Amino acid sequence: MSKTQVRGPFLIVAPLSLVAQWQSEAAIWAPDMNVILYHGSADARDFLVKQELYYTDQFVPKADASKLKRQNVTKCHVVVTTYEVAMKDVAVLSRINWKALIVDEAHRLKNATSRLFRDLGGVPR
Repeated sequence: MSKTQVRGPFLIVAPLSLVAQWQSEAAIWAPDMNVILYHGSADARDFLVKQELYYTDQFVPKADASKLKRQNVTKCHVVVTTYEVAMKDVAVLSRINWKALIVDEAHRLKNATSRLFRDLGGVPR
């Protein structure tokens, strides 16, 4: 079986009760991908943005890290979060050019004019 060349980033939005299951499935089906759980307090999420979502000068030269962040190139391949956190941090998450948006229990989207769909799907307002 051939591997896909698409390495993300992918955003998975799910109910809190299912985020651990998504992490577990990612570990089984894509063990070589960097998966982060984007959740917790505002400070914890800010830390994730600074240390896990984007490259830092710990991993690449400082100029490269700055350039990659300006281009919204993520260090991780998959971000798993909840609906509530996604809506709180839509300004952070919407800057990233996601290769795919996976919405567990997609009935929450309702329709193409719903706020969740617009904000996470990148549909112009």
